[in-house]
Amino acid sequence: MRSLLGIVVLTVQLVSAHFYIDQINGGADGLRPISSLGSENFPVSGNDIIGDNMICNSAKPFSSYATNPVTVSAGSTVSVHWTNGPGNTSPIGAAHYGACMVYLGQGLKPSGWTKIYETTPDNSGDWCLNIIANNNNIYTFKIPTALAPGNYVVRIHLAALHAAGSAGGAQFYVRCMDIIVTGSGNSVPPFSDPIPGTWDLNTPGNGLSNSANNKIASNGASYANYYPAWGGTLWSPSSSGVSSVLDSTTTAAATTTKTLATASTTKTLATTSTTKTITTSSSIPTSSTQATQSPVPGVVFSDGFENGLGSWTVTYPSCSGSGSAEIDTTVSYSGKNSLKINGGGGFCNHVFVLNTAIANIRPIAYIRFFVRHQTAMPTNHHTFITMTDANDGNNDLRLGGQNSKLSWNRQSDDATCPSQSPTGIAASVTLPTNKWTCMELEIDTANGYLFAWMDGNTVSALTVQNGVADIDAAWKSSKPSWKPSPQNLKLGWESYGSDADTYWYDDVAIGSSRIGCGSTPPTSSATVTTATTTAKVSTTTTTTAKASTTTTTTTTTTTSTSSGICVAKYGQC
Repeated sequence: MRSLLGIVVLTVQLVSAHFYIDQINGGADGLRPISSLGSENFPVSGNDIIGDNMICNSAKPFSSYATNPVTVSAGSTVSVHWTNGPGNTSPIGAAHYGACMVYLGQGLKPSGWTKIYETTPDNSGDWCLNIIANNNNIYTFKIPTALAPGNYVVRIHLAALHAAGSAGGAQFYVRCMDIIVTGSGNSVPPFSDPIPGTWDLNTPGNGLSNSANNKIASNGASYANYYPAWGGTLWSPSSSGVSSVLDSTTTAAATTTKTLATASTTKTLATTSTTKTITTSSSIPTSSTQATQSPVPGVVFSDGFENGLGSWTVTYPSCSGSGSAEIDTTVSYSGKNSLKINGGGGFCNHVFVLNTAIANIRPIAYIRFFVRHQTAMPTNHHTFITMTDANDGNNDLRLGGQNSKLSWNRQSDDATCPSQSPTGIAASVTLPTNKWTCMELEIDTANGYLFAWMDGNTVSALTVQNGVADIDAAWKSSKPSWKPSPQNLKLGWESYGSDADTYWYDDVAIGSSRIGCGSTPPTSSATVTTATTTAKVSTTTTTTAKASTTTTTTTTTTTSTSSGICVAKYGQC
């Protein structure tokens, strides 16, 4: 990994008037591997504009990251050097007039992008190509100062319009690279621009007549006034919605608190660095501010639905009925919005929203989300989280409930964890109604293990690992070699009886390490003190204790029991 101070120089090669990046700071650090040497020499055009080539050109099938990501600091200027070929210092690509745009994404194959920089005649008075040629073939852009630390994908393209007089005629010179951003920023882009999908075969020609497009090569900047705005909205951290996992409205330098006010109680959680205030009225909490939390290592995707569904797709597997998904501006865990699922009774009245970020995380993927629902868990089988499992015939791995308790369910053989025996049912827990609950899941694709936490505490009955009787023994014996490969995460509701329910989801995060329910790293044990008006949780946990009228102190640690329910991986056996 290479650390850079202030300016990073990225060397881009252009062969036969075509451009592609082959060096960053004199080496290959940061560059995504490509399918074959020189394949980036050809631009993306024609029907490829609406296909996966538009993402990173020949850096596909998105099988690996750059060997050594380049480190840059938030707020620094990055300089990209373009060239006509090795050692060629001539001005690049005559007549390739168009815009330069820079996007950020996350993950091996990002499901959504955010534009962080652009150069068009509208904002610069000239074509990007001319600006590059007049600056010794160097193009500069800035990493947003407010950008949260973490791993990102930078996608840069120069769009040439000299042949854009017909559909699909625009040429996109695209390259992706991996960077590690450092600094004290705390804003995460919404990643709401789909690529492919942001352009069709008539853009960027949309807004330019065919005759104007055809004359761009000879007239250059004189046609700047005709150039349209396109390619997604330029992100402004001060005004753009961001996920509460990695964004804040205020940050404290020393130890601060998070306060949640209700009609009759106040809860205070001690953390190490941040604050969060959620004001409620009646039984449904809403937030007066965006959540405030420190960046969490390993987070690849996060969304608080402040920009709507963004990179989520509404889906009705197999059939559709009365189920619906919407953004709710009256109920939220943090910020102003949440995802509301109106789930009906009966299978076809289901609905889910789908995101594919988890497909890029191996061997262990972690999911964190806040959830609340309206109706007590029914006896009949139902589901509120599913993941398409590529290693199990594309059947679903499900999290839901049966006999009014939480359980995993494998669609292919209908196995459950825990088993639906009296002992198995008694070992599980129910999902509370009319309150926000933090759920965390771990999917170990290498070993076929599953783990779950509720409000920071292990739910032992949802552990698939050791083949414990009445817990995961039947699950493991049914398919001993099962190792899941989740391709997506689906939030919603599906009933296999006549039961209906309303669910809300907020602050969803997916990552390569455990995320926790707040800003402090999660641990395997928690000390919770409950009092009449306040509940304090130590800085080594993110569990929220429920206010009551008595004062008790409980130390929660999971140990071996006569039934063998324990989680060895987390030192709890």
